[in-house]
Amino acid sequence: IGWIGRQTTGDLTQNNTWYADASVELRQQVEFALFYSNGYYRPVGDQLGEWSDNMNHDRYWSSSLSFNTRSSFFRYGASYSWGTLGGGVYEYLAPYLWIRPIKESFISVTYERLNSFGTFDQTVVSGGWDITPKDGIVFRYILANQDDFFRVGYSRQVRKGINMFIVYDKEPSQRAQFSVKLVLAIPFSFRGLSDTPPEGSNGLRGYRSPIPVGVPAMQ
Repeated sequence: IGWIGRQTTGDLTQNNTWYADASVELRQQVEFALFYSNGYYRPVGDQLGEWSDNMNHDRYWSSSLSFNTRSSFFRYGASYSWGTLGGGVYEYLAPYLWIRPIKESFISVTYERLNSFGTFDQTVVSGGWDITPKDGIVFRYILANQDDFFRVGYSRQVRKGINMFIVYDKEPSQRAQFSVKLVLAIPFSFRGLSDTPPEGSNGLRGYRSPIPVGVPAMQ
């Protein structure tokens, strides 16, 4: 259970919402989750920097049902939300499927249907394959309202701390884009900056924070 509140600089209530959620997982690897939100939200006005004179009474439920929750090979489920959001009727449905045929690869499929000031649907297929410990491929395909979006990326760890990324991106009504990036990760340590550990450090003289290296998230 929680509450979100926010006031504007002009002392107007911008958000006043409370919410609650709960979930349960069975021994059969089945999980059910439920979320409820109820409150008032003030949208922005027609002009930049202005707030609307009216507030929306947003209230909606969101539920999800997942199967094979502990499986590292095959999972599936769906989420469904309904209520009032943004001053209109809100409904959202999203079944999904996730498969890892081998340890080094995965593929996921999601279908989304949104009913909010119109009806919109899209299908998302994404996947990845760690070809070698240093080479990997990821891709994502989206079919949204009869438009196709496609992106594929290749990553190569040239050497420790140096990574190369090659990305191909294609969107409707635009030319395909091809980009190559070389990323250099510089390790940094606080060790040696101070010979005397601060009080309460229990003798900890420094903290090493390595910079993680991986394939960037697909936008």
